[in-house]
Amino acid sequence: MPLLPGIRKRTLLPLLSTLVLFLSVVTGVYLVQQEKLHEKAQAQEITQITYQESSEDFANPERGFMNQANIWVDKPLNAGKISTTLASDSLVWVYFHLENYRDPRDGKGVTLTNYQGKLLEPLGSGKGLDTVNEAFTEARKKGLKLVIRFLYIGYGGIGSTSSNPEPDAPIEWVNKHANQLKPLLQNNKDVIAAVQTGFVGYWGEWHSSKYLHPLDKRKAVIDAVLDMTPKDRMTQLRYPMFKQFSYGGPLTDSQAYNQTPIARIGHHNDAFLRDANDGGTFKSSMQGQKTTNYCGSYPGGENPCWRDYLGKDTRFVPVGGEAGTQSSTPSQFADCSNALLQLGNMHWSFIHDGYSKVTLDHWVKQGCMPEIR
Repeated sequence: MPLLPGIRKRTLLPLLSTLVLFLSVVTGVYLVQQEKLHEKAQAQEITQITYQESSEDFANPERGFMNQANIWVDKPLNAGKISTTLASDSLVWVYFHLENYRDPRDGKGVTLTNYQGKLLEPLGSGKGLDTVNEAFTEARKKGLKLVIRFLYIGYGGIGSTSSNPEPDAPIEWVNKHANQLKPLLQNNKDVIAAVQTGFVGYWGEWHSSKYLHPLDKRKAVIDAVLDMTPKDRMTQLRYPMFKQFSYGGPLTDSQAYNQTPIARIGHHNDAFLRDANDGGTFKSSMQGQKTTNYCGSYPGGENPCWRDYLGKDTRFVPVGGEAGTQSSTPSQFADCSNALLQLGNMHWSFIHDGYSKVTLDHWVKQGCMPEIR
């Protein structure tokens, strides 16, 4: 009898080991079978579609010609402005005007030391944030997307010179307005194609500024717009030198689409084909100040350097804007041969359908408009 407990103990150990091994094998077989079933289910869910090239002018999401809408945020929305010119267009380029949210004392040649701006009216007021929100709602209702820009000065602006710059607003007020707008942009990202940095200078085009200068303040505007824009949406900046100064670039394959600031800044060119350097687009200086030394030793100078920068960077970010000229005749750079080349080199996504008509009509006359559309 005293031997029995010892016998049981010695017998039990091999049995337990066998049982553990058996359960491990069964579990392994089960997991392998489940993985195979999962892979089979995934394979059954995948449908492969091969698209054929088409010359049809159909509505292409986040691509093509944009109708432009000027919307004053201090007034109720005119819903008719959220519309396209042709049924085959899918984008509206919205300028949200904030002129009446600047300090009313602001004017030519005076920089206010005690700047008194105005917050946007809250939701439920019928204007202010309501106007912006209703523009998004209207776009959704009509199956459209918006390229948006907020600006402090548009029609009736003064001359854009370094000695008499445009009356935008100090960075603290840009931040206040951006913080107000952030929830709306976050909640309506499904109808946002891109957010242009705006805020700075005449028409928000960054070529001049009364308050948002020097460079650290301009970078602060970029940061504010990046912060108010949903992480999976991209922004656009007017001049490539400011992206390079603030974040570097051009983007590489490994940096693209990772939702970091540098990966979320695209470009808009509002003087496309205006002249040899597209109205200063391909330069390294602004308001008499050198922005970056990136192109300092580039063969051929700044123009080919920034074109090279954009050609590389725009493989991964949106590009848009408008063909620019202030002449009654198109520039030599607007000829179809060069227009098609530059649209391809810079990977353009969308362009204004109303300006400049001189250039757009030139494309029609020379025969490349169907290909561009």
